[in-house]
Amino acid sequence: MPESVRSCHTVEFSAYIVEGPVPLEAIGTVFEIGASFDGIAVPGRPRHAPGRGPRGEEPLTIYAFRASGGTSVFTKVE
Repeated sequence: MPESVRSCHTVEFSAYIVEGPVPLEAIGTVFEIGASFDGIAVPGRPRHAPGRGPRGEEPLTIYAFRASGGTSVFTKVE
């Protein structure tokens, strides 16, 4: 997993890795589309992430990553 997307905890769901406080709707989307990357992540510990407090007004950015090191924005959750 790329250092840039590391967070507070890691979970393996089937063939995917979920790093950090990723909202359930983003995890569901990964399985719906049959994603070709290795995992998704919410880097760090944003105040408005699930389990960290109210969602807030800014969207939460979820990143896709490959074990080889590549990352990209997967989605944003309001």
